[in-house]
Amino acid sequence: MLALDREADGVTKAVAVDLERGGEVTPLLQIAEDSNDRLLLADADSGLLLIRSDAGHDRLGWGVLGSMLPVRFPECLGPADCAVTPFAMQPGQELMPENCAVALRIDGAAGSWVGVWRPSGRRLHHLAAPAGWLAGAGLWTREGVLRLPYATGAVPCGVASVEAPEDVVITETAQAERAGGEPSAAGETPVVCKPVPLQQAPLTGRGARG
Repeated sequence: MLALDREADGVTKAVAVDLERGGEVTPLLQIAEDSNDRLLLADADSGLLLIRSDAGHDRLGWGVLGSMLPVRFPECLGPADCAVTPFAMQPGQELMPENCAVALRIDGAAGSWVGVWRPSGRRLHHLAAPAGWLAGAGLWTREGVLRLPYATGAVPCGVASVEAPEDVVITETAQAERAGGEPSAAGETPVVCKPVPLQQAPLTGRGARG
């Protein structure tokens, strides 16, 4: 299974392509009929998805492969006067998407730095990037250590290690995290046989790589 962006009639949507079925294409994301909905990152272990949509206004959201819940759009992922781009997800968080740490590149007037966020914490941590960071590059270890490549005059090829900040897990419904204007809520995970829009039904039984 592959997740791809497909443009049709001036609108871009993420779709799933089943290579075992001769390239069968089915919808993956549909926030609104006329919105551009793109899949940015997907983690096979946890099922966590990071998406960008301009439904209402351009913003980052998250969803879970196999969840009945719609995509949610945390306000913390849209800091003022900054561009935010996710580039790495923590692997090894099987069935625990809300504990999965996500690394984001944040670009602002002061330059580029690193953001770390978890769905469970609902807080965006701002971290200084190492000098010479190859902005937007890096990966997580399963233990929650972020590896960031950098190059300086003294160190032509280096890797800096950053521990994921601890979060206070929020268990109650957060009004600042909304999906289609409604607070997030818990639900059960049924099983379906093929990809359909996240806001209507889940994706389970297959992995999508984006």
